[in-house]
Amino acid sequence: MSGMVEKSLSFDDAKAKFEEVANDPVVISAMLNASPDYQIPVSDQDPIYGSPSAPYPIVLFSDFQCPICAESERFVRRLVDMNPDAVKLVYKNYPLSVECNYFLLGNLHPMACIAARAASAAFVMGGQKSFWAYADLLFN
Repeated sequence: MSGMVEKSLSFDDAKAKFEEVANDPVVISAMLNASPDYQIPVSDQDPIYGSPSAPYPIVLFSDFQCPICAESERFVRRLVDMNPDAVKLVYKNYPLSVECNYFLLGNLHPMACIAARAASAAFVMGGQKSFWAYADLLFN
């Protein structure tokens, strides 16, 4: 590795680079085509942000009590907003609480199951619009 120098970007430079890449349809298309293809069922029973007819679903397994999940959800929604004819966000509840998620060894977010149930109820009672409005309240 002799002669190699690592260069770090400043926050502003990294943000500018992200904006440049996130708005480039060629980059978006290449990323979508290079992504692995998992067969995760998506149906009308799932909350969908964006056009239900968009050909590329981004399935997000998330927890309403998780700050990193909130950032991820905001990021993916921005991608959908920038590419409304190409991608849609499909939300799947994955609470990080042992109360309703038996795959976990610890209770990372004790209120996550209650939040997931409440968001599901909002979806059942009011559809997509109600789910996303309630999701915004939970994530903020």
